Amino acid sequence: MSVIWPAEPSDVDIILEDGLRQQDLDELAALGREPEEALRGAFESCGVLVFTVHVNDRPVAMFGAAPYLADEEADIGVVWMLGTDGLLGARRLLLVEAPKWINLLMKVYPILTNYVDERNSVSIRWLERMGFEFPYTDDFVTDQGITFRRFVLCATQ
Repeated sequence: MSVIWPAEPSDVDIILEDGLRQQDLDELAALGREPEEALRGAFESCGVLVFTVHVNDRPVAMFGAAPYLADEEADIGVVWMLGTDGLLGARRLLLVEAPKWINLLMKVYPILTNYVDERNSVSIRWLERMGFEFPYTDDFVTDQGITFRRFVLCATQ
């Protein structure tokens, strides 16, 4: 059984113990970030807007949104998700529930954005299915030559 609950600090420890999915590890490595620093930092930056996906009572992924601080725009949130291979057990839940959670995040941040490694085709397909667009603006290339594509979703007025 799969469910989504508000995240707890112990969820971070369990997810790190189980290990992140390879595509998440690759993306973090391309950005020069360690899994523990990335997951703990994301968890801490989101306040109450961080949630854990559980499969069979075990945390398998976390997601949330934090304020986009570069422009100090209160209406822009940086949305993220990091997970283990156990996330595959929640595919149906995510297809059904993700739009509801995205709408919840958009009540706080009417604009959601972030970047995804262009090699991460699974995440790109999922983001597109959830309505995110890739405007080809602000994309960037790392020192290793890896392109990160900006994605964005804006609330309809």
